[in-house]
Amino acid sequence: LVDCHSIITHITSTFSQNSDFRLKLVSNYNNYINQNSIFTIITEIMNFYHSMKKQENEIIVVKSLDNENIPTDFQKNYFTHIICHHGTGQFRLNNTVYKFSPNDIVILIPSLQIDDILFSPDFEATYLLISFGLMSNNNPDIGWGIKGFMFSKDNPVVSLSETDKERCLRNFFLLKEKYEDTYHRFRKEIVNLQVQIFVME
Repeated sequence: LVDCHSIITHITSTFSQNSDFRLKLVSNYNNYINQNSIFTIITEIMNFYHSMKKQENEIIVVKSLDNENIPTDFQKNYFTHIICHHGTGQFRLNNTVYKFSPNDIVILIPSLQIDDILFSPDFEATYLLISFGLMSNNNPDIGWGIKGFMFSKDNPVVSLSETDKERCLRNFFLLKEKYEDTYHRFRKEIVNLQVQIFVME
């Protein structure tokens, strides 16, 4: 006989330091022990873990919106930044169609109704998603924050100089690097400061 509770305890301690994950997993304990095989139990647990990790990610940098790390409802919970490298794209916001091309940055605010997102076949871009909570908690100045919010709402597409584009990309990858450095003792503080720098730049 296999002690399923020991398996669950071992996997949660190995793969997660997140108390919410452990609590949700234990609350579903009865579902797991009713499975017919250890393989099924482990598979279910790992799928559950990865689905939660996807929801927990506060900073995501990818090359495609089809990336598996992007939650399906990202438009509701993330500030989405797109820097176009090649090709063209467009979307509709408040019945206005916005088009973008190389060296443009697109900033989409959470909960805005974005429709008809289209990309040309040769479209290439870098995407940065920052969770609403992380961005809101690290607004360096409330006054400028409100102005920036309103500007991005009315002007979701901005053309950048080559210098500004490279600066933005550098910030994208710095945010990713600092966020993924989970072993740093002051990771949270550094990430918060890096978000503030990104906003100001």
